[in-house]
Amino acid sequence: MGRTGFVAVVAAVILITAGGIYLSKREAWFAIPAARGPILEVLRDPDSAQFRNEFLGPTGTLCGEVNSKNGMGGYVGFKKFIANVQIGPYLEDEGPLGPETHEKTMALLDQETTILHRFNKYRDQIPGLTAPPKDELEKMARSDLFKAKWSELCVKGA
Repeated sequence: MGRTGFVAVVAAVILITAGGIYLSKREAWFAIPAARGPILEVLRDPDSAQFRNEFLGPTGTLCGEVNSKNGMGGYVGFKKFIANVQIGPYLEDEGPLGPETHEKTMALLDQETTILHRFNKYRDQIPGLTAPPKDELEKMARSDLFKAKWSELCVKGA
């Protein structure tokens, strides 16, 4: 093999390697940053957002963890998130975010009703058991909705 043949083989190996790297990193370089839009729109300081453990779920929904600054300028700690253009963003312990829609409101009310049914089921068995206050009930419902969406959109085989 002459010098020209050797250079051609080396060039081919470099091109094949570069193509493989591009294909393996395409999701991280292009798809994931483009899918962050819904979650960035609802953060108080989107420029401070730190992302980790990101992946595209089985339905193509972006799932991962985000940390961003609060109104006081401090980071709040990493929380799981779901970013999906059709359903909007969801944040761990906060449930659906963004503009309130009829569907989101009904889902929250439905989940609050489910939680109250659970309390009523055990009220007779546990003396002194009372339903949580409205704000705590909404927090529990939002957390439950997030967990359900995470299982639906981010867990393989769910």
